[in-house]
Amino acid sequence: RNEHASGCWDTFNKLLDSTPRGNFGNLGVYYDLPEIIPAGVQGDFRINKSDDAVKKFASAETEIRALIEGQVIAKRFHAERMGFRLGENGRVLVTGGASANQAILQVIADVFNSSVYCLQEVNSAALGGAYRALHLFQGGSEKKSYEEMLATKLDSEISLAAQPNKDAAKIYDTEIISRFSKLEDSIKSST
Repeated sequence: RNEHASGCWDTFNKLLDSTPRGNFGNLGVYYDLPEIIPAGVQGDFRINKSDDAVKKFASAETEIRALIEGQVIAKRFHAERMGFRLGENGRVLVTGGASANQAILQVIADVFNSSVYCLQEVNSAALGGAYRALHLFQGGSEKKSYEEMLATKLDSEISLAAQPNKDAAKIYDTEIISRFSKLEDSIKSST
């Protein structure tokens, strides 16, 4: 935001929205600090639609979309590797700072091809951990599934924030996940 939008969220969002979903095949992964997954990786990594490494993209719009899509695709990729499966009937609950940004919420909905919900309290990132602890305190899955417990707690506290576009599944299908996987593998092998 600071580098390409003069620190202005409105400008950032306009640039993000001005670039089509899928970003013309351009993909970026940005690790300002060493990451946990992939372990110890730091730096900016970009590939064009031909999967060639590039130093930077031609426009601020492409760079911004690559940043946001890359972060969200990484979340989806790692969630799926852990066994999570989302889709048309799924729900993604977004907390923290991004929950106040409609343009980012739309990217999340599209990449996950799921409805995105937000808590009415914006700064709520720790709440998910608190709900996990509550579920275990109440007897865990032996008494009630986490989803059942969460539904009773959240239905009155969340609101629909974004729906995936009709072409989201086609754009963010297994090809882009496969490309991300290859990019991450090449990043890990080069560090």
